Amino acid sequence: MLTWDATSLRVRVVEPILAVMLTPEEARSTRVEIRPGDEEGWLILRLTVGPADEFVSYLYQPPSMTGWSQREIGQKLADELHDFIAESAFGWGQTRDADELLQSFEA
Repeated sequence: MLTWDATSLRVRVVEPILAVMLTPEEARSTRVEIRPGDEEGWLILRLTVGPADEFVSYLYQPPSMTGWSQREIGQKLADELHDFIAESAFGWGQTRDADELLQSFEA
């Protein structure tokens, strides 16, 4: 059964998706934190882009998400980031996706 930890999520899912969904300037100003949540074993992703735009994703929760593939977790994150970017000060109204990248992820 496939399980994820903070390091594998960051390297295999989060960093590749951020690389295609954020511009180089935005990525340079982004702080990424993946840590255990206080509730129910969640691994929580916190992003701060630039000085003010903050994003939180409840990225992964064992045991209910044990067995989720790289592509499934990546799709969840990409969908959430799409909405965040479109509503943020830095990406207001923009549509960005990671569809091509997600096709290369393990299903």
